[in-house]
Amino acid sequence: MGRASKQLVSFIEGIPEQKLLDLAIGLGKYSTENYFTRVTQTSAAQNGHQVISILGSSSTNISTAADLANEVVTQAKVPTDGSWTAEMIRKELIANRLI
Repeated sequence: MGRASKQLVSFIEGIPEQKLLDLAIGLGKYSTENYFTRVTQTSAAQNGHQVISILGSSSTNISTAADLANEVVTQAKVPTDGSWTAEMIRKELIANRLI
């Protein structure tokens, strides 16, 4: 696992539990110097789901992550009904990472 991937896992693990639950229902955002979250309300939202994406930040000091600035590095499709725990969301984001 490279530096950018390790930093991504660290970012995901560092998202507060309540923040993950808020993201699942389309509220708020979370960011650091290396990564930031985005919630996409596509047709998935109409089916009771949100897509939580994590993108690389253009202000990062990690060269690999800088190459991925504003690109999705992981995402998770989560239900908006509150049935998923923060840990379930976290595991899905880690499992789906692209770096």
